[in-house]
Amino acid sequence: MKRTLPFLPLFFVAWLLSACAPIKPVPLIPFIDGNHWMVFSPMEYTRASTGVTYEVPEGFVTDFASIPRPLWPIYPKTGRYQLAAVVHDYLYWEQTTSRKEADQIFLEGMEESGVSKKDRLIIYHAVRKGGEGAWKKNAEQRAAGKPRVIPSEHRDIPANTEWEEYREFLYKEGVRPE
Repeated sequence: MKRTLPFLPLFFVAWLLSACAPIKPVPLIPFIDGNHWMVFSPMEYTRASTGVTYEVPEGFVTDFASIPRPLWPIYPKTGRYQLAAVVHDYLYWEQTTSRKEADQIFLEGMEESGVSKKDRLIIYHAVRKGGEGAWKKNAEQRAAGKPRVIPSEHRDIPANTEWEEYREFLYKEGVRPE
């Protein structure tokens, strides 16, 4: 007797597979300050628990994980958690979710990126405890019209340029958050 698998629509199978995959890396362009990078093409993260997709647009500027310098020997700004940190940075900038939800998405993204349970819980709890200042600062910067997404016509960034000086240039050119 021949056994067949139950019929599943192809889009559902694709969704199941994509929902369990780590965040795909995209090219990032560094600023000379060594702390900020521009996302060169859109980055998508589909949250396994909800199936909701979050897209970080090309041109978004991230600082990866905002870990205090004294902790860099243990937890550098980049690592297995860096792509989840980019999504988290974007959620903190846009503030279209609650801060708690953004932090939960970061936790899930770290898990799907293969960050050990111990490390992701330490990072998550540090963000929950210390992230309110970054959340408020982003809200203030958005309200002040400071850009964080570089429009395509301004992506030819001059060499030896730091993010804050380029951000001021963009502001003077009339670039504002959407």
